[in-house]
Amino acid sequence: MGTGIRENYYDVCGIRTRVLEAGTGHPLILLHGTGGHAETYLRNIGPLSQHFRVLAMDMVGHGYTDRPAGDYTMDTFADHVCGLIDTIGRAFLPDLLRLVLSSRGASTVAPALSSMLIYLIMTVVLVARPQGLFPVANK
Repeated sequence: MGTGIRENYYDVCGIRTRVLEAGTGHPLILLHGTGGHAETYLRNIGPLSQHFRVLAMDMVGHGYTDRPAGDYTMDTFADHVCGLIDTIGRAFLPDLLRLVLSSRGASTVAPALSSMLIYLIMTVVLVARPQGLFPVANK
């Protein structure tokens, strides 16, 4: 994958979970939108890893992470992220956590995560383009 990116798998509450990791220092978790995968951030992991310990995960039911039967609600995704943090160990969180979420993950998973991890989160960056914010000019 280049630029020191490692592909690791973790058992998160019985769900085999793939995480692309690089760098050291303060943790930065990158979460793709629904229908996406960790490679969404492939071009960003290398540069960000110069400043952070970057973890780009395939959320449950996406990419190379397991797809257990059942409903995939925003709480399901948020629980999975919290489970990854517990699995890796909060010891890897020497400081407060930083999250970057894109697309539907930004608009729906972020609120659930923020309430679950209120004492751990320092920064949440939402990467989304709301409809109508940048209207297309008529030609």
